[in-house]
Amino acid sequence: DRDKGGRLRSLIDAGVVAESDLNILIDDRQKFLDSFVGAGGIGIQYDFRSPQSAVGELDRLVGTDL
Repeated sequence: DRDKGGRLRSLIDAGVVAESDLNILIDDRQKFLDSFVGAGGIGIQYDFRSPQSAVGELDRLVGTDL
């Protein structure tokens, strides 16, 4: 789905996920991240030149060693 925020809202409205869940999108496109964050999710910027930064941010959010 190209509308990441709309998709998140539809999943929340359908009861598939809750707003209180840890809804995370990892993407390299800022517009998708902005849409997802605007819908209440958490966005992590991915950069193929340094993928470890996205992994580190995800690790920080979920609190496990990946």
